[in-house]
Amino acid sequence: MNTADKIVTALTPGSIFNRNGLVFRSVNSLAEFAGIPAEEVLELLNGDMAQVVTCKPSKKGKGILVALTDRIPAPEEDGPVNIAAFPCDPAPEVEAELLDPLEDAPIEEAE
Repeated sequence: MNTADKIVTALTPGSIFNRNGLVFRSVNSLAEFAGIPAEEVLELLNGDMAQVVTCKPSKKGKGILVALTDRIPAPEEDGPVNIAAFPCDPAPEVEAELLDPLEDAPIEEAE
């Protein structure tokens, strides 16, 4: 089993390595499970696995939490919405017309 397979298995709820059914796992727990440093896990998540995982900060101070994007439950009708950020193309350049600065205009005195 390669490192990416180990991480996917650890992120899959109900798998032999995720019997508690956790959707999000910390980067540190994934690193421990895969037997590699946390920095290498982050490189792998940001590289080869970028299209299949979603990351978010931990509210409990456990660092970065990771989940398989297809395992994140759909939001309830009136519940919160999960928003995932994806890379996009930079905005096209817009030509702006420069305006001449305003000439000195008399300022009305305030009463």
